[in-house]
Amino acid sequence: MLSITLQDAKNHLRLRHEEEDSLVLGLIEAAVDHCEGITNRDFSSDAGEPMPPAVKAACLLLIGSLYENRQAVSEKALTPVPLAFEALLSPHRTKLYPAGS
Repeated sequence: MLSITLQDAKNHLRLRHEEEDSLVLGLIEAAVDHCEGITNRDFSSDAGEPMPPAVKAACLLLIGSLYENRQAVSEKALTPVPLAFEALLSPHRTKLYPAGS
């Protein structure tokens, strides 16, 4: 189960329709997966580790960026991931140690 609900993401994106719900669900999964990879932590609801508010905010920023830039190729300039994304995740990173350390 995801730590960010469809309604959380739709509220962040200011979406009031249901036509893109499957897209938004996919973006939630991608954003949570990416944030888990960066922090080396598991925030799925059934893992027992709650998602800190800062990580949730970073995921929502990433979802917004992915939603706005859905095309791999675009004539308009791509909006980068907000600078706050890294700042929100940085304190939640766990250190990776080589095996046997």
